Amino acid sequence: MAKMYLPSKIGQKGDEVDKMKSANEEASPSGSSSGRSTKSPGVFPTFSVAAIPPRAAVSSLATRGIFDLSERPKEISCRNDDAFVAHGAYLLFNAIKRKLTESSYAKVVIGLSGGSTPLPIYSALRHLALASADHEPGRAATHLATAVPEFSEELQRDAKGSDSALDWTRVFFFLVDERYVHPTHADSNQRSIRKHLLGQPNGVACDQPGAECGGDVLPVPEKNLIFPDTSLPLEDCIVKYRSALLELLAATQQIDLVTLGLGPDGHIASIFPPLSEEDLKEQMNPNPIVLHTTTSRFAGFDRITVSLQLLCGAHQKVFFLKGDEKIRLWRDMQDDARSKSVAEFPALAVLQSGNVKVVAVPPLDVHEEHLQQQLRADRTFLSVVVLGASGDLAHKKTYPALFSLFCEGLLPPHFHIVGYARSKMTFDQFWEKISQKLKSLSSFFCRRASAIDLLASFKSHCSYLQGLYDRPADFANLGNHLKEVEGDAEQVGRVLYLALPPDVFLPSVKSYRQSCWNTKGWNRVVVEKPFGRDLKSSDKLSASLMALLREREIFRIDHYLGKEMSLSLTALRFANVAFMPLFHRDYVHSVRITFKEQSGTWRRGGYFDNYGIIRDVMQNHMIQLLTLVAMERPASLKDDDIRDEKVKVLKQMPPV
Repeated sequence: MAKMYLPSKIGQKGDEVDKMKSANEEASPSGSSSGRSTKSPGVFPTFSVAAIPPRAAVSSLATRGIFDLSERPKEISCRNDDAFVAHGAYLLFNAIKRKLTESSYAKVVIGLSGGSTPLPIYSALRHLALASADHEPGRAATHLATAVPEFSEELQRDAKGSDSALDWTRVFFFLVDERYVHPTHADSNQRSIRKHLLGQPNGVACDQPGAECGGDVLPVPEKNLIFPDTSLPLEDCIVKYRSALLELLAATQQIDLVTLGLGPDGHIASIFPPLSEEDLKEQMNPNPIVLHTTTSRFAGFDRITVSLQLLCGAHQKVFFLKGDEKIRLWRDMQDDARSKSVAEFPALAVLQSGNVKVVAVPPLDVHEEHLQQQLRADRTFLSVVVLGASGDLAHKKTYPALFSLFCEGLLPPHFHIVGYARSKMTFDQFWEKISQKLKSLSSFFCRRASAIDLLASFKSHCSYLQGLYDRPADFANLGNHLKEVEGDAEQVGRVLYLALPPDVFLPSVKSYRQSCWNTKGWNRVVVEKPFGRDLKSSDKLSASLMALLREREIFRIDHYLGKEMSLSLTALRFANVAFMPLFHRDYVHSVRITFKEQSGTWRRGGYFDNYGIIRDVMQNHMIQLLTLVAMERPASLKDDDIRDEKVKVLKQMPPV
């Protein structure tokens, strides 16, 4: 239960701040239900958790997962602890530098989380700041380049463009949460932050008796440190801290950045789940920005925390995640099949508020890398099930792609591909149908073996079953067939490829989930376009699939992105010094995207009559090409950065 205390025993200053706050509230009512950032009564942006649309038929306050986010968090995966610290410190340093250089009047407000994870990052930030102030970027670069070599060049470049050291008198820090212990107690967050970030070894301010400050103190004035005075009685401490924060926010009008972690129980700051409906409403109320919470799971029963509403209102939110347990929890929070809520994971509200970055070690994709290592190490049997195997997509695209992977040695030694469709035919008839397309590919790979040998070897890894997509008995037969071909393999990975119209996605996945789900390893489901007939049916289909699968198990693909021209567009635009400057409005009169095909709708008449040209190629293939042509230069040529720029283009396109 979170508790709010109003100023009743604190002096004139706190009362004046609350009167000012009340006046602002009367002039500009809070509680906007827009769901995105809107201005609270003259102090900080607000975010309404109640406005998050629910998933499927769930009625709780907030139940959207990562797959529903309008803006995915920016993920920075680190290979080791040194890289984790370097990335975190450089991210914070750049955020402070950018804001301070906007104008000579700009102020930076940063909320700091406690715990052990961010402390090395805070220390590195201090060393980076001091090196910058001493005009010794080389010293800072030496520390960071040990872990991340590219930082050396960046720091040298930044130093050349910097005329003066950063003005730390315009930087303000406050605590996201604190244990209610004396400020000098070993468990005190402010003591740890004073030691690591500010360079005050014993946690005592440099102007106080008993201080042990040396020459590497971060020059932040004491008045710029907004920390709860835990030497006061608990109620007075909370009221005074709330008043101090309100005064700061009234002067600065914005929280620029907050740092956060993720506890093993899913808590952030000192907001401990599960939250009751009353607790959640209190956390998302714009007025009580500081709350009292309790926990019996960790050291420090009484806690002081800023509200979830205040965290969501920050301009930028940075999560620091370290350790396999937290990485696994983060992934489960995002994509577990069951409906997650803010009451279970308060971090979901922060993710939904937007502009979130995640710095993680080990890498967030470490699970996928582990699976790849298992495949390469001959420890996993791979089963691929192609539903709709007799169709045009499987014949032209899916099987040729699998055959190419086989010829290139990119499939594991132990694998089997099962074709499943409604068409009644023997395996030899099925092979005769798909092998015509494979023969032209085999000649390309004949440098490694004869075309006949390649085809024969690939054929030995394939089979075909006939069945309906909504009949459990047929899928039970498929499940038995998979067990037979997998034999006694200890580790099994299964990929279900839906080369089907979207109206049979759900019954197929339901039947497969019931009779063929792999319990000896991992499962993946590949979903081809089109995904529904319109936005309503697409959302409904997505929610229905998420009731059966985890987000990480679903791969939505557009095979057009695998074409050579599509793959080359990004490199042509952003990695070619000859052409890159020419993709500019001063040199480009117009852009026309033309789609030409010679084969027409051969053998696809029934499908095409139902879905038409817009759903078949325009809203997927051609829109993908449009985004690749029109997007701005991404931060890098990594998949996530390219995706973010493509999404920006889509957001600028009005609905048709």
